[in-house]
Amino acid sequence: MVFINRFLLGHCDGDPCMNGATCNEVRDGYECICPIGFKGTDCEEEDKCHPNPCHSGGVCTESNGQYVCTCAEGFKGINCQEMNRCQPNPCRNGGSCNELIGDYECICPAEYLGKECTEINHCHLTPCLNGGTCSATLGIGFSGLVQCMCFPGFSGSRCEVKDRCHLNPCKNGGNCHDGICNCIGGYTGEYCETSPSPCSVSPCLNGGTCLTKGLTSYKCICRHGFRGSNCEEESRCEPNPCLNYGICFDQEEGFKCECTHGFKGTHCEEELSPCDTNPCLNEATCIVEYQKYKCLCKLGYKGQNCEDLDKCHRHPCKNGATCSSESDELRCECRQGFKGILCEEQDHCFPNPCLNGGICFENADSYTCQCPSAYKGIHCTERDPCHPNPCHHDALCMPEGEEFRCHCNLGWSGLSCEEEDRCHPNPCLHGGVCVAHASLQYECHCPSSFAGLTCEVESASVHHYEDHNENLPNCRNTRFGCCPDGENAANGANGAGCPEFHYRPP
Repeated sequence: MVFINRFLLGHCDGDPCMNGATCNEVRDGYECICPIGFKGTDCEEEDKCHPNPCHSGGVCTESNGQYVCTCAEGFKGINCQEMNRCQPNPCRNGGSCNELIGDYECICPAEYLGKECTEINHCHLTPCLNGGTCSATLGIGFSGLVQCMCFPGFSGSRCEVKDRCHLNPCKNGGNCHDGICNCIGGYTGEYCETSPSPCSVSPCLNGGTCLTKGLTSYKCICRHGFRGSNCEEESRCEPNPCLNYGICFDQEEGFKCECTHGFKGTHCEEELSPCDTNPCLNEATCIVEYQKYKCLCKLGYKGQNCEDLDKCHRHPCKNGATCSSESDELRCECRQGFKGILCEEQDHCFPNPCLNGGICFENADSYTCQCPSAYKGIHCTERDPCHPNPCHHDALCMPEGEEFRCHCNLGWSGLSCEEEDRCHPNPCLHGGVCVAHASLQYECHCPSSFAGLTCEVESASVHHYEDHNENLPNCRNTRFGCCPDGENAANGANGAGCPEFHYRPP
């Protein structure tokens, strides 16, 4: 008992019992009386075995929160609801029972058979020979107990006899007896494989000659007056009924004459007109001229038999062109100055407007001349002064009317860039201007404060300087130096006041 605030509390006052259980006070505690289907100290666990799910007297036990039924003999299943037909074992003589749906089967030892392995298996020792199959019988067959089903080619109660006629080796309808072929129809050989000669029975009648063809056929060569595969019919071509050297052919009902050229009729008795075969086509008129036919074609057709469509009859070619129709194709032979399928287009390149060997190419309504390398202009009439290139050392040639000007590469000079430029690179120092001369090679025009061959000497310390043992021009000592001609003095920077100096082509 526990006293709290002077009140006495019982162990069942907190309703510890679960799932509708009844709580009873006991000494030093309480006891729960669980309802059906629950268990545990506080009736907190569900009782899987109540009510008992096991049928047919099965015992229920719990394991890991599940129930397990231990079935009585003769029953099985989760709830022992199924009858176990293999308990007790119905199979005799050591047979094992295999349960089926609604039934069972016995797996018998080799020497027994039957539903419950109660019958002796007389085929156990395999009495059949040569692959024969043994089946048990009831009083018939081998020893009255078994029967042998023999493999093809064998016979006998135990399949001990080899049947040599099983595969019937005899050909061409021959009969086999104990392995020996009895041939029919004239065939011979061990297996009746040799054919009789087709001419041995003399199939050709009325004195015809028989010739064999292969092994089984023949051909009859008939005497005059007879025909047919066996020369059995009289020939309707003897004597020859065909006239004028016609060839006779036997028919089923009579004969047929194949006439020579120029004859017709049943017996080739009529002379044939050249127009009888209707050689003229497309409604043309056939006439005979000198024993030959001639076709008068209707408008729009041509050819010996008027077989070709004359595509020229409507004059499709333009501008006076000549029309011809060959191989069903229209062709127009154009006059000079015209072109196109129907010669409907003017040929701007005829006559050739390009001179000096220029090639003419037509445009839509005009033409273009492709000139030879030495000429230019619309009609290749102008000569190109830059062809061949007169400029040396890969210089660029620029035409100027009928003359040219060479744009020299660095290091070269002259009208045709043929001279090495002695002023490149510039040998003149202190801003001196380099002028090339044939005699002096080059000359430096120095600023006023410098002098010397390459302007290397300050002019204040020099009053006289020799260049190649010659006196320097007086213009060197002027303020702006010499002009490019090496003689006149400049009036200002960059050659101001100097006379013009440039090349003209020869």
